[in-house]
Amino acid sequence: MSDTETKTQTSVTLRPYELTDADRLAVLLNDPDVTEMTSSIPYPYARSDAEAFLSNVRNEEGREVSRAILLEGELVGGVGFKARASDDEELGYWVGKPYWGRGITSVAVAAFIVELDRLGIEGPIHAQTVASNIPSQRVLLKNGFRFVGDGECITPARSTAKKASKRFVLDR
Repeated sequence: MSDTETKTQTSVTLRPYELTDADRLAVLLNDPDVTEMTSSIPYPYARSDAEAFLSNVRNEEGREVSRAILLEGELVGGVGFKARASDDEELGYWVGKPYWGRGITSVAVAAFIVELDRLGIEGPIHAQTVASNIPSQRVLLKNGFRFVGDGECITPARSTAKKASKRFVLDR
């Protein structure tokens, strides 16, 4: 492990989102390269989108959990867990493009799984990635997920209704 990897791993933390995160979310998510890899984040992404998200996420109940990913105290991404239309509960995450390739997401997902355990959320965790998103697939595999098959993800925020996907599950 290099010094950069060690530093990244020790400086990644999670926290609940705050209303003051709106401007930072708008900057990081107003990037088609980031949103194209997600199923529900719209592009373009405006401050009003961030405010709507923050209003909803702060009213979470039950088994829906979302956290901001921080690097050295600065918001760089997000991770969440919630029910989907298929009745499976699904993990989702994103990191702003300037932070890609630094191991942040792998560390954040590991910390988030611990957070779910701490909150008493049990059972399998499902996840899916856009089929072309190999780095995201590596994040899941590093965190103990296993590949369970190909599929399609519904992408209501995209120009196409569905995209080819890879499906994973973490049995707990």
